[in-house]
Amino acid sequence: MRLLFLTTFFFLIVALSHAQMVDSETPENVQPANDKIGGEWELNFSDEFNGSVVNTLKWNIDNSTKSRAARPNIGIYDWRWKPENVSVENGNLILKVYKTNGSSMTNGSIQSHKKYTTQYGYFEARIKVGDATKGTHTAFWLQGPNMSNVDGTANDGAEIDIFETAWTGDYTKSVVHIDGYGADHQASTKKYDTPGIHDGFHTWGFHWTEYFMDIYYDGVFKVRYSDPKWVVHSPEFLWLSNGASFGLTGDQYFKDLPTGFLTQTEVDYIRVWKNVTPADDTLLSKDDWELISTNTEDTYGDHLASYAFDGNPFTFWHSEWKDNHPPHPHEIQIDLGKTANCTGFSYLPRQDHNPNGNVADYQLFASKDVDNWGDPLLSGTFGAESNKKTVEFPNTIFCRYIKFVALSEVNNNALTNAAEIDIIGEYAEEQVGIFDELKMVDISAYPNPFRDHINLEWEQANEFSFCHIYSMDGRLIREQKIERGNNKLLLDGAMLKRGNYVVELIGDEVRAVKLLSKF
Repeated sequence: MRLLFLTTFFFLIVALSHAQMVDSETPENVQPANDKIGGEWELNFSDEFNGSVVNTLKWNIDNSTKSRAARPNIGIYDWRWKPENVSVENGNLILKVYKTNGSSMTNGSIQSHKKYTTQYGYFEARIKVGDATKGTHTAFWLQGPNMSNVDGTANDGAEIDIFETAWTGDYTKSVVHIDGYGADHQASTKKYDTPGIHDGFHTWGFHWTEYFMDIYYDGVFKVRYSDPKWVVHSPEFLWLSNGASFGLTGDQYFKDLPTGFLTQTEVDYIRVWKNVTPADDTLLSKDDWELISTNTEDTYGDHLASYAFDGNPFTFWHSEWKDNHPPHPHEIQIDLGKTANCTGFSYLPRQDHNPNGNVADYQLFASKDVDNWGDPLLSGTFGAESNKKTVEFPNTIFCRYIKFVALSEVNNNALTNAAEIDIIGEYAEEQVGIFDELKMVDISAYPNPFRDHINLEWEQANEFSFCHIYSMDGRLIREQKIERGNNKLLLDGAMLKRGNYVVELIGDEVRAVKLLSKF
């Protein structure tokens, strides 16, 4: 009873904590303002700033006890974050900027350290930046509590600057800082265009996964960090701030300005979602898939053919391009590991916002025999978009091997890529009685019951290609190929345990099922 009470209490605390982190005034079921990321998203944190004060259950209001880094290029030698510069007014978080004397500035800052930290998700904030000509920059960023650990990577945390408006042009920069701020400090900076950034409100998005970190501006993709060195794999907390600008030079940006209020940053909202897209259980597991062959792969850039089915949508197979551009067709042959009842397939192009190699015209082959592919099962043309393309088969196909052939590329280059190839269906071991649309024929089995061996016979040679033996709970026990030209098969059942089994013979157009018993 005590354990039940403690468990219930724990989950109640978690539920209350989650409820406190999501603003009750956030629109119900709101999704990210981004149609590029796909999936299903569940809100995990939000603040609409519709109250009259900062919510201190979520935020710490910063109060600097000493100056932060001086900005001598614009005449600032002392600047600090002060609580009196932070307020909530008219549905916005307000971060004000003041010139307090000829060389000093005060600013506003809030962060969620020890109140809300999280790992992975989609982060979004709608912000009107402060006037950059007044010697200040606005920033939306994340900070890892352990970013000072030195390991040469972002694995254990980083400062992730989604943007800092330290310049007066229509651009900004993202920076990832790792290994602290001392002698071991390293940084990766990416500049990106931001049309109209200094006028009105704009929406920034940060899509963080275990494979990459993407930044969006007003719903448009801007930059990606995908090098494992720079992708963070530990919790981070939120930060909204402004500060003295580090990207300007000249007296006009501060020294010549009058003392008093200079400008302010306004934040309409900040929201954080978690991806709750369910796994697609209609797809075959790829745990036992193996590469049979390919006629081209990029070993220079490490884009191997096996990456087309490794389960990671952010690695991809790519054809050769460095020293050789082999013409189409480009193909990949895959062993599914087991025979399967297949109803369709999907093709996902590379997901790095680069269309080079995205397949246009294609063919798909399916076979039970890797040496006999026959005619294409499917032929078609994919659109140029980088979303997943799913195609249903005209009929259910029983196969073990597939061959995907790229005939052309969306930009007519001699290139091919595939981030993921998937097959829709079920493995034969997962069901008995597949291919009910095939014509049923009779076979004889003797002796039945049997002890060691059993003979199967049927009327016409070449009817069947494979024999399957199933347990009574539907598990595939054995698969055996039937040689062409035969109308009989000797099964060795010596290793089978006593009990009942189902034997199934499968051909291109016919099927036979027989109940067997071993004593």
